Amino acid sequence: MFCTGKQFKGNLALKIDIREAFDTLEWSFLLKVLRQFGFSDIILHTAKLFVLVN
Repeated sequence: MFCTGKQFKGNLALKIDIREAFDTLEWSFLLKVLRQFGFSDIILHTAKLFVLVN
């Protein structure tokens, strides 16, 4: 991720691959952390949907 200028305005891609490190992912914790970073519920729901489909 990179930033040009004083204020970051752009896109962010996040890929989490913890398959080898952990057996399960605690969704409630992950969603809480991402909300604290300012991700909207629409984005979080879409990301969770993509994970469930894959």
